[in-house]
Amino acid sequence: MSIALYYSPGSCSLAPQIVLNETGEPFELRKIATAERANRSNEYLAINPKGRVPALQIDGFILTETPAILAFLGRRFPSSGLYPADASAAEARCLELLAWLDLPRCSGHA
Repeated sequence: MSIALYYSPGSCSLAPQIVLNETGEPFELRKIATAERANRSNEYLAINPKGRVPALQIDGFILTETPAILAFLGRRFPSSGLYPADASAAEARCLELLAWLDLPRCSGHA
């Protein structure tokens, strides 16, 4: 399995990086310097047309937006215990927290 996280220092891409570390799966960090507008490069826009970070790539599947990435990783790696296993009130609270964590200041578009 090949996992890459496109991130930018100072953005909310730290949360997916922490979750990836908690899964124990090997992954590659790929820096996208939003301060230098690297998120607007043709190369990065081919990965994420929204031009935002983070972006997660797993075996060719690309996912963007922090709450979606965090939920996906939690479900993809259930042994990590980071995400509720069923559609319950606990899952709803988890999604609520994920959305709250992704405040507009964390959008990573410079």
